[in-house]
Amino acid sequence: MLVGTKTFLRRLEAEDLEQTLIWINDVEIFVTMGVFGPRNKRQQEIWYANVFDSKDNIIFSVIRSSDKKHIGNASLFDIDYRNRNCGLTIMLPEREVRGHGYGTDAVHLLCKYAFDYLNLHKVYCKTDNPFAEKLYQSLGFVKEGILRQQSFGFGKYVDKAYFGLLKSEYQTVVSQDGLGEK
Repeated sequence: MLVGTKTFLRRLEAEDLEQTLIWINDVEIFVTMGVFGPRNKRQQEIWYANVFDSKDNIIFSVIRSSDKKHIGNASLFDIDYRNRNCGLTIMLPEREVRGHGYGTDAVHLLCKYAFDYLNLHKVYCKTDNPFAEKLYQSLGFVKEGILRQQSFGFGKYVDKAYFGLLKSEYQTVVSQDGLGEK
């Protein structure tokens, strides 16, 4: 378990699948995330079986510390142990939990895990959400470019901003801001 100031992350468990299935069947979620949806229960179980033992894709449940509520999922994906990098995603689908620092706390924990435990050199992500851009930049992520017309959803193509964070940059932000300290 990874413990932050507002959240903790634990590996996604079978007990989380029912809630995750509800979220992934929300058209706004599956289109925005660019994943196959909607899913039925059997498809969700197959997806879970495929990621359960994966060492290249690690999915965590984001749990709010104050009430132990499962408020989202976060993952490190396409972990490349040779080149020491991976992608990062986070999903906080319920609007009432957004804007309270849970996402920042969870992404911080993912980065800490990637850099301190997996000994990776770089974490990257992409987004078309200005709030997510602000979150990533607050943790030291650098905008590396724009992926033009990268995704199709809701009848149009959208650009995605591509962000990267090197271990040295993350360590600088943590030491300056005291992130993760209780």
